Amino acid sequence: MIMSLCRLRGSLKTVPFLFLAFMILPCSISGAGFENLSPFETDRLLDTIAPDFSFETAEGRQMTLSSCRGSVVLLSFWSAKCPSCLADISSLKKLGSIVDSVLFRIITVHAGAPAKTEEGLVVVNDTDLKITLSGYRITSLPTVLLIDKTGKIMKIYRGQQDWTDSKKVQEIKAALAVPDK
Repeated sequence: MIMSLCRLRGSLKTVPFLFLAFMILPCSISGAGFENLSPFETDRLLDTIAPDFSFETAEGRQMTLSSCRGSVVLLSFWSAKCPSCLADISSLKKLGSIVDSVLFRIITVHAGAPAKTEEGLVVVNDTDLKITLSGYRITSLPTVLLIDKTGKIMKIYRGQQDWTDSKKVQEIKAALAVPDK
């Protein structure tokens, strides 16, 4: 098929472009009963309290998302099989060192088979997709939610992001500057 597309363009230069275009597209999630979800289903969560779930930290402590209230949280949904997700995770690690605050947490939810621990990040393995699909109704990866100190979802980012971008860093610092309610 790619070769026939190349003949239409008359050049093999199209092949790398097509390959690149398909690699940067966000990965989609499919699962029984979730094929009919809108890609923007998660938007219903904006300005609401983030659905709670429990997880275990790398140190073996049991926590809940609601126990993070008082902190600004970036909740990232990703998969190790998704190239743009891996780039996003790498960028999130850099962000963690830029926004050096005890009131800022990055929690990543890995959709699918268990992922290896990522240094500097909390990795929650969502092997049965209950958090990803049932709780948050995430349909494409990566998707990141910015959650304020009260637990309310402030913003949803879809697709690969540059988390070291000054605008994104400022959004997070602004959320950190808001006094606790």
